Parts: sequence; C-alpha cells; structure tokens
Amino acid sequence: MQTKLADLNKKATRWKLPPLELKVIKEEDVRDPGANYVTKRYTISITGESPRVQGYEFIAKIEHTDAGNIINVSPNASIKNLPDEFRQADAECDVCHTRRERLNTFVLRKEVDNSLMKVGSGCLKRFLPAVSVNALINYAHMLEDLRQTISY
Repeated sequence: MQTKLADLNKKATRWKLPPLELKVIKEEDVRDPGANYVTKRYTISITGESPRVQGYEFIAKIEHTDAGNIINVSPNASIKNLPDEFRQADAECDVCHTRRERLNTFVLRKEVDNSLMKVGSGCLKRFLPAVSVNALINYAHMLEDLRQTISY
C-alpha cells in the first residue's frame, strides 16, 4: 500500500496536485483459526487536501455502472457523505443540462454558496482552466486507483 501511494504521489507532483498521506492507525496479529500462521492486519487512514480551482472544490467522482453508481470521495473533501441523490444520480450535467451516456460525472462544491453540482468532463473544460480540469480528472483517477488497491 505504501509503495502504491508513493507512486500515486509521484503522479500528483507531476500534475501539481496535493499529495495523499497514509497513516497506520492500528496494527494487529491475526491468527487463522485453521492454520499455523499469523498475518498482520492494519487499519489505515488516507488523508490529503482536495484540489480547489477558481472557487470550486473537487468533492467526488461518480462512476456510472450498470450495477449502480460508485462514488469516490476525495480524502479531505469538506463533505464526507454525499446526499442520497448522488448515489442514484443519472449522468446529467448540471451545467449544460444534458443527459448522455457518461462513464464519469464529477461533483464540485461552489465555495460561495456551498451548493453541489454534477459536472461532465466536457463542461469542466468549458468553465474551468484546461490545466486544472486535467488535474481534477487525474486526481479522480488517482482516487479510483487507490480505491481498487484497498479493495484487494
């Protein structure tokens, strides 16, 4: 996990994104009841600063799948649990009000009024600077990569 996080943080540096930090909260020996060996189990915490771009905070990426939405929340987002409407959200963009077959939709928080919005990547490119849009998309990919590593 530490190696994976180090690789992700190298990418974060290259994309001018804030790094993620891994902290071991608890370490314990777990004996397998039917075997003669002990394995280590770790409880960890991953923290980091969410990217902010021109008055918008990156909160999460919604991955739309046939089985339902998978939500990857940024580790240090100001909002930890999105309202239920985002779990069931379709792929409609709140900026262009277009519903299309999207793989991902991004959730941003507008800092002036704390409102949440779902934004497709095409619209991110229209109202945020291109470099920052790429950084947000890369950050979302980093979170997904980390989530998949933790799932194993």
